[in-house]
Amino acid sequence: MGKKRLAKYLASKPEGEYSYLDKILKAYADGEAARLLSKYLFYDTEFYCNLRRWGNDFQIVVKYYNLSAIMCFSEAGYFYVLYPGVKITNKRVKAFDQSVIYCGYEEDFRLETFLETIYEKLKVQPELVIGPIPKNRRKLYALLSALFISLPLVISGYLAAYGFITDTKVYGNWWIIILFVISLFLGNHFYYKTRK
Repeated sequence: MGKKRLAKYLASKPEGEYSYLDKILKAYADGEAARLLSKYLFYDTEFYCNLRRWGNDFQIVVKYYNLSAIMCFSEAGYFYVLYPGVKITNKRVKAFDQSVIYCGYEEDFRLETFLETIYEKLKVQPELVIGPIPKNRRKLYALLSALFISLPLVISGYLAAYGFITDTKVYGNWWIIILFVISLFLGNHFYYKTRK
């Protein structure tokens, strides 16, 4: 959802009438949520904001070394889940399956305090393996995807321009078809890697 629509939604009511979720959405719209998360060693941070007739919600997904956390906020309350970011044994997965925590908003609820609590909980998980923080490769995968998908268009345009300028007929060969198929396959491959 775009931030323009969110700003319009937030402007539709006085700030004094904001619910807890509205305050969290405002922190996201103002960049305050991203600033608060930047204080910790989280990476691959993602935000999902949904404004719907039947209820609004907001999600924050973060990774911390080999662990991940999902925090979901709605008008009624919020919940969070801590889970392993990589495949581990079934025994450990069962332990994590029980880590969904449902909460109601308390009068002194503050996003900053809640994020600090999540950070502290991730730090003490027995499954935590501290090591180098993986680099966010999504931008690289998106660039490679765009490159490979546009490669057939660039080659076709180059051959057409060459034929037009030199006034010669340019024919494609099997190698061009194979190159196009490989290029489109690699483009789709990297595109799906950006979605993981």
